[in-house]
Amino acid sequence: MYVNSVVLVGNLTKDPEAGKPDNGVVANFRVAVDNQRKDDDGNVVSGRVDFVDAEVWGAQAQHCLDSLKKGSRVIVVGPLLLDQWTDGEGNARSKHKVKVRVIGRSLEFA
Repeated sequence: MYVNSVVLVGNLTKDPEAGKPDNGVVANFRVAVDNQRKDDDGNVVSGRVDFVDAEVWGAQAQHCLDSLKKGSRVIVVGPLLLDQWTDGEGNARSKHKVKVRVIGRSLEFA
């Protein structure tokens, strides 16, 4: 059996945006994940920052819309999905996103 689940800890790049699909409430947001590491002397060094889109549905989506804002530090857990589409110029495009199953605030840098 294969497991497709990622765990991200990062900050929202802007306030969550509400979607209004026919089948419930959805919130979309982007998480900035700083790939920090320690150097040879034990100092924390910031690395490359990755930006990952996320979507959450239902009651959790409403909680996100009500309580999260730009800069909120969150922990996101869910499967990594690949969105594919053709842009207006006919080019094939794709990006990864997380379909959130679990989300919570991170108190790591409170």
